[in-house]
Amino acid sequence: MKSRKFYLIYSSLMFFFLTISVATNYAFGDLIWIDARDVSGGPPAYLANNISAWYNTLGTVADVTANAMADGLLLYRCYIFWSSRRWVVIFPALLWVSSIAMSIMMTIESAIPGANIFQGLPTSFSIPWLALTVSFNIIVTLMILGRLLATYWTIRKTLTPAFSETYINISATLIESALPFSALGICYLIAQVLNSNIVIAFSFVWGTFVVLAPQFIIYRIALGVAWTKETVLTTTPAMFFASNTDTEFDSEKSAGLSSGRGGTTLFGNSHMDLQSYKEGKL
Repeated sequence: MKSRKFYLIYSSLMFFFLTISVATNYAFGDLIWIDARDVSGGPPAYLANNISAWYNTLGTVADVTANAMADGLLLYRCYIFWSSRRWVVIFPALLWVSSIAMSIMMTIESAIPGANIFQGLPTSFSIPWLALTVSFNIIVTLMILGRLLATYWTIRKTLTPAFSETYINISATLIESALPFSALGICYLIAQVLNSNIVIAFSFVWGTFVVLAPQFIIYRIALGVAWTKETVLTTTPAMFFASNTDTEFDSEKSAGLSSGRGGTTLFGNSHMDLQSYKEGKL
């Protein structure tokens, strides 16, 4: 229940930051193309002279905060998938902290009057920030997928068809979540490096996916089908049994390890009695 409340608050905050970002972008767009379109130099001049306005800085703060939260959730999920092994997430954690530092410096520099977040000194921080956060998402997603596939491959003989499908669904969800975010992030990064005019469009779309991508994970958690610490605790014994029994399975068959015990088998088409293992009955 506490976990559900946390993710409810988390998701609400993410959409709150998205609302701020969209509202500030809409307000600035309204000024550029409608209210102030007749200023000297037209919309391009107004954009260049006012892009460091306070409401644009507020939108930037909302975007980078949402991105830090999204990456933090992904890092935590990776930590859970890897059986809470801290050493595994040290490198991703360093990438995460570095990306936050770069985003803070970018926000500060872009808030200076006359600055442009898409040009000049702010890009010295925005480009590393984008590179770090996109790299972080790709690396961590691959780490989770690798863990999932390794677990599936190890205990595949003990899985029921329904449980096998769960592994496939989780992997598909991770790809669906990470692929558009990472692809748009790479496009945004390339546009920023090339100083392309379409960088603003990519920044708006990518900023939206910053909030939408974690919702795939939260949706699975809300349904109660996402991996938790309890899932790892029950899967690890299965991995242990599967990896240590394959070579002994035929010889132990006659000892009754694969025969029914109250309707439950250790290996075969039925599920593994992990609860009995935890209670020392196996």
